Amino acid sequence: MNKIFRLLFLLSCLPIGANAQGIEPAKEYGDQLQLYAQTNKLQHRERVEKICDGKKSTRIADQIAFELAQRFGQGGNRSYDLDSYLNWIESAELSINLSDYKVVNNYDIEGTTAKETKYAREADKEYVSCRVKVNGNLSFDVYDLICMRDGKVTKVSKYEKIGNKVKVDLSDVMNEYQTLGVSYNYGKKWPIGASVNYSYSWFMIGLDFGISNGKDKLYKHSLEMIDVMNYTKEDTEYTPKFFTTITPSFFMKYFAVGCGFGAMYMEGTKYMAKGSSSTITSTSGNATSTATSEQSSVLDEEVEKVKFMLRPSIKGFVPLNEQWSATVSVGYDYVFGYKDTNGINFGVGIQCALDW
Repeated sequence: MNKIFRLLFLLSCLPIGANAQGIEPAKEYGDQLQLYAQTNKLQHRERVEKICDGKKSTRIADQIAFELAQRFGQGGNRSYDLDSYLNWIESAELSINLSDYKVVNNYDIEGTTAKETKYAREADKEYVSCRVKVNGNLSFDVYDLICMRDGKVTKVSKYEKIGNKVKVDLSDVMNEYQTLGVSYNYGKKWPIGASVNYSYSWFMIGLDFGISNGKDKLYKHSLEMIDVMNYTKEDTEYTPKFFTTITPSFFMKYFAVGCGFGAMYMEGTKYMAKGSSSTITSTSGNATSTATSEQSSVLDEEVEKVKFMLRPSIKGFVPLNEQWSATVSVGYDYVFGYKDTNGINFGVGIQCALDW
């Protein structure tokens, strides 16, 4: 029985242990912010930026930000980007001290909407409260809430507790993950191809195009025959030129699945041959005669054709550092009615996380 109680106690401590790792990035943020305020040295600013999610995407909405925003003519009581916040601190000659760090349980966090609350309590989110003392041109002693995602600071807000819940507005940091990328693509009929794509949250959109090698030909043949003397025959020789597709995808940070919709453009020459015959009957006196008339013609003309095309694909993202990822992709080119153009395609490229 004692073993069971010990096991239950250890299991009850797991969430606390998991959240406790949030203390370290929060302390690193606080320590480097203090040093930057004291020294204005670039190395401390860079370390603050490194522990945060991005210079533009990390939002600051604490008492320091509100006071400095008013002082520098930016208004108050809204969130500001980290870049502006650090610029103000550099100019303000403040002494900042962060201390008394404590983990706040995810389930004690409550957003301004039900959607925010659900987002706030996801497993990759962590929260730490801390005491903030400011002296110099400003003077106050308050508490902040440091919000983190995947170990990165995404927002610093006032610590506001109402009842048993800590209230925080996360609308400015929800779904802010954006990327932009390019890739080189190779396909059976399209040795030169490229894609440009942009992602926001769970959605990615791409523009793809490919150029033919100009050597492969596609042939279409048709024959309409009544008899050996009456027929229409068409032979068309096409050269695929290029394709373009738009690809919406479901994006999950490390891979994306989607399907492109577009068209393939071809140019060619159509050769058409026609044969016809007719019977002429004439009567002279009591005699009747029959004659057969035969005609044939050959025509060629330049033609163009556009065919609907699908390109299902899956793309993977391999992180190189905090901002850049290498991309690899595999897909399939499918043109309706022209199976000779169909085949597997491959792609390699680079993806950049945007810090807007």
